[in-house]
Amino acid sequence: MQNDKTIELIDTLIYQELFHHYFQPLYYLDDWSLLGYEAFLRCDYQSYDNIESLFGLARKYEKLNELDMTSIRKAMTVYHRHQNSITGNTLFLNVYPSTLKNQQFIHIWNELTEQMYMTGKRIVLEINEAEEITDYALMRRIIRPLREKGVLFALDDLGKGAASLKALIELEPEFVKLDRYFANDLSISPAKQKMVQSILYYCQDQIQVVLEGIEHSRDLSMAKALGVHIGQGYLLGKPHLL
Repeated sequence: MQNDKTIELIDTLIYQELFHHYFQPLYYLDDWSLLGYEAFLRCDYQSYDNIESLFGLARKYEKLNELDMTSIRKAMTVYHRHQNSITGNTLFLNVYPSTLKNQQFIHIWNELTEQMYMTGKRIVLEINEAEEITDYALMRRIIRPLREKGVLFALDDLGKGAASLKALIELEPEFVKLDRYFANDLSISPAKQKMVQSILYYCQDQIQVVLEGIEHSRDLSMAKALGVHIGQGYLLGKPHLL
C-alpha cells in the first residue's frame, strides 16, 4: 500500500508539473560576459525538496525518464517564454543517460524544438554523472542526430568519479564541468591547480571547461589565472527564478 501511495504521489507531481526551475548564470572568465544559464529543478510538493532523493524515488519506481523529460520540457518552456529578456544565449539542461536512451526522447525533443523557435539560443544537454554509461558506442549513436540538430553536450561533475574521465574521452563533449571540489580552496591547493591545468591542457580549444561551485573571490582569481574558460557558483550568481 505504501508503494502504491508513493507511486501515486510521484505521478501527481509529474503529470501536474508540481515543480519549478531556478536558473543559475554562467560567465566567461576572460571578459565576464554572460554565457547563459543552467536550469535546476526545485520542488516543495509533499516535502520532496531534496531533489536527489526525488530522482532516486523516481528511479526506484520506474518514473525517472518521465520526470526527467517533463522537467526538461518545463525548463525549456520557461526559458522560451523569457528568451527576449535574457542576454546569455545558452541554456544548460541536465539529462540522465537512460533518458537519452529512451525511444521517446528524440520524438519529444523534436516536438519541443518545433514548437519553440529560440532565436540565437543554444541548448546544452548536460549528461548527469549520477547514472553510469555502460555502452559508449550506443551513447555516441544516440547523441549524433541531436548534435546534427545543433544540440551541444556537457559532462557534469568531472572528477567526482573515475567513469567521468572515460566519458570525456569517449563522448568528446563541447563542455566539461569540473566538480565543485576543485573550486573549494583552489587558490591554496597546488594539487588541485595541477589537476585543473591538466584538464585544461587536454581540452585545449576543443572543449570549454566550466568550474562549478565558485564561492570565494580568491578561488575565482586562481581559476582565471589558470585559464579556466567559464565560471559558475554563488559568487557569480545564485540560482533564481526567471
